[in-house]
Amino acid sequence: MNRRYLIGLIVLLTSTVLARAEQSLLSGDWLEKPSTHGATAAGAEVQSVPVDGQPFKQALRIQTSKQVPNAWSYELQLPNIEPIERGDVVLVTFYARSQGKHAVTQFAYQRNAPDYQRSAAIPVDVDNQWQRFDVPFEAIESYGVGKAVGVFWLGYPPQTIEIGGISITNYAKEKKLADLPRTSLTYAGREADAPWRKEADERIEKYRKGDIVINVVDQKGNSVSGADVSVQMRRHAFGFGSCVQAAWMNKDSPDADRYRQTIASLFNRVVFENDLKWTSWDRENLPAAIDWLHAHNIDIRGHNLIWPSWQWTPGWLQQFKNDKPGLSRAIAMHIEQMVSTYRGQLYDWDVVNELFSHHDISDLLGPQALAGWFQLARKNDPYVHLYINDFDILENGGHEEVHQQAYYDTIRSLLEQNAPLDGIGMQSHFGQRVTSPERLLEILNWYGSLGPMIEVTEFDVDTKDEQLQADYLRDFLTVMFSHPKVDGFLMWGFWQKLHWRPDAAMFRTDWSEKPSAKVFKDLVFTKWWTDVAGKTDQHGTFSTRGFCGQYEITATAGAQKARLPASVSRDGLSLTLVLK
Repeated sequence: MNRRYLIGLIVLLTSTVLARAEQSLLSGDWLEKPSTHGATAAGAEVQSVPVDGQPFKQALRIQTSKQVPNAWSYELQLPNIEPIERGDVVLVTFYARSQGKHAVTQFAYQRNAPDYQRSAAIPVDVDNQWQRFDVPFEAIESYGVGKAVGVFWLGYPPQTIEIGGISITNYAKEKKLADLPRTSLTYAGREADAPWRKEADERIEKYRKGDIVINVVDQKGNSVSGADVSVQMRRHAFGFGSCVQAAWMNKDSPDADRYRQTIASLFNRVVFENDLKWTSWDRENLPAAIDWLHAHNIDIRGHNLIWPSWQWTPGWLQQFKNDKPGLSRAIAMHIEQMVSTYRGQLYDWDVVNELFSHHDISDLLGPQALAGWFQLARKNDPYVHLYINDFDILENGGHEEVHQQAYYDTIRSLLEQNAPLDGIGMQSHFGQRVTSPERLLEILNWYGSLGPMIEVTEFDVDTKDEQLQADYLRDFLTVMFSHPKVDGFLMWGFWQKLHWRPDAAMFRTDWSEKPSAKVFKDLVFTKWWTDVAGKTDQHGTFSTRGFCGQYEITATAGAQKARLPASVSRDGLSLTLVLK
């Protein structure tokens, strides 16, 4: 073979391999012809502007004047111009800054069609200085040309943000994620000495504990000094829990045994993930699951009675689209059936779920229908706590102001109509954009002023950064436990095998603990748990402070002993034990 030909062939093959191993997925005209969705609704103006002092010469300046319903309702889109194979290693790099004030966006790389499965996502919070972001990921599936898309969510409160220096490079299988740069994420208030921590601990001491005074006497009523007293907590008053699945609670397998064991050991409140929804009511598995939970002193949340859109109600209901009385009767029958069936068995009911985004039915029947649904639920169970529930109240950095205001106004309207609304549910599904503790407190204070209690109903943090996940669980839960209007915290799953967002689980599929599980157990059963012992003074009294909840109190003096169950509230506990 001709040597010159051989060298040329080697060069050609080498360049071909390199080209395949390092391939741009981004169209070269994204600056001149930006592809956006929802710009009109957001009142957006987009222009290319010059940039000095950076590795790029131009950037997109995007100014919005209105907030759209969801952050993704207005977005910049960057479809792939080359195919991607499952497992390919891709690096996205971009720069961003605000103009004039703080600005936010979120970048995601995802399927360019429902259900928009994501290979990567990163929140972006910037000031007026250019910041670089590196996002490496492995493609979770294969994509043809145009079947994947990089998106910047821009549907936030009015702002001006500049985005430049974008590159999306596919390294195929030639590089590993560890070989590529990655932007580390954090949040304001994560620092160990952040001022909010001391204030939260002071609120916890004030609102989550009570004085405990134990008097020990003999059978003649004489005080007994020097008696040994044990004050052992058995259950929190505050609700700590997760969603569960009724079918899994009834299974017979090693995993099911571990599933039940984990529920019994960690939680005092649960919510059925899907089993009580109108379209997936599990009549077969619920009775045994409910009995098991009651036997283990675990409260049950009902989720949900009305998810007021055609998407989340049975198909047959649509026959009443043009028959408002018929539609009202069908919904009333459903509420009566569900609430009366489980009367006395549930702690809470979500009467209305996600009204802001799912409102086909409520639009037809009018706002007064909502109050009627609550009144009907109360009629069928006088004691269950009745809730409204929605998302994007605490999420996304606390920036979803249109959604927040609509939820606040709906709650206020229900209260003005004398609807028996006992509680406000806040779902709390986080990606990598989390909300600072200070902002969480602002939102809680605002909604707390309305009167009803608040419950975190569906918490998770969907990220592969396990330390960020654990730290945020620690800080989020601390804020919630410290706030006097919050009375419960429920995760939307705890085991990876059954979690709707597997990366968010506390326990991996093999039941090994992630850092977040250790954080949860340390807070709930160590830092916020009371187990103390001591001796009575010369007056036969032992005093301490303890977290609100159920206790077992024991006193012994020689061969004499007394033991009583007791409950500690914020008002405290004063108890006399008679030795026998």
